[in-house]
Amino acid sequence: MPFKIFDTLEVTIKNGVDLEAADFNGFSDPYVIVQTKALVDEKLPSYLKEAAKGWKQKTSIKKKDLNPTWNETKTFHSVYCLDKGEGIKVLFKVFDWDMLSRDDAIGKAEIVINFDKLEHNKEYSETLKLTDCKSGSLNITYKVVNFNQCRVESGYQYHNLFTPPVAELCAPKDFSLLSSSSVGVASVAIFANMKKGYVLLSTLTKLESGDLDFAAIAKNMSEDRFREMRKEYSKVDIKSRDENVNPDPHCKNKFITHILEFVLNVEKKGLKMIGTLRIVGHSNGYLGIYVYMEPQESLYSSGSGQTELARISESTIFLN
Repeated sequence: MPFKIFDTLEVTIKNGVDLEAADFNGFSDPYVIVQTKALVDEKLPSYLKEAAKGWKQKTSIKKKDLNPTWNETKTFHSVYCLDKGEGIKVLFKVFDWDMLSRDDAIGKAEIVINFDKLEHNKEYSETLKLTDCKSGSLNITYKVVNFNQCRVESGYQYHNLFTPPVAELCAPKDFSLLSSSSVGVASVAIFANMKKGYVLLSTLTKLESGDLDFAAIAKNMSEDRFREMRKEYSKVDIKSRDENVNPDPHCKNKFITHILEFVLNVEKKGLKMIGTLRIVGHSNGYLGIYVYMEPQESLYSSGSGQTELARISESTIFLN
């Protein structure tokens, strides 16, 4: 029996052992790219291209470390699309990060995961010996979760995605989940309505107790976000900025203390889009970053991004 439509694959990259030294200082700055693929390579249908972006994920970089510890869980949704009845393969490629030159490959491994041989929610451990390198191995775990953890309310779904549990994220009912992951103190989920071309990015980051200066944090976070967006989009213009946004007094998210909101005009390969960016401070120490993108000129465009993002960000339900 192949993977089912609600099955989600969770892969945890635990640590690396005796990785190859690629730098002159006798160390490497390793990271791992994890990718799910079909057993037989074939061209993906166009409607799966957005979902496929979530089938390739990357760990953080560990500086000067041949025995790095990551403990990072990557979540892969819609993997049933890759399974033709005999399972899927998961590729692990280890690279040494370089600032001034191309990153060096320092090993790779792969495993085949066949649903027929697995139990739901049971964790499996593997030690993977790396090939195409002088030395090294990866310790990983994986499990298949029946992803049916969303509930519907007034046209919106609430998703409990992260391990360990952080919050239920709100998204419009007609949006599909493309990817979700937890890296360190940050939990990220990407949703999209592929028919209409709408994209929603929701990020929750747990701040240290001493880092609660919202104005300073929001300034740094917005600058970082704009810097990342300018790498992806040819044009990013700030249309408006509002530092005094008040949440609806009846909203579900009772921890909100501050909201900074931007409305953006962005462009990529001739496609013009309207973006709304919200940075939300919470009294429980979490910082939320929400981005909602919609095409400016589309049959479906309603210019309702601000209203939608207000509902989404103010409906986050924290679980701890």
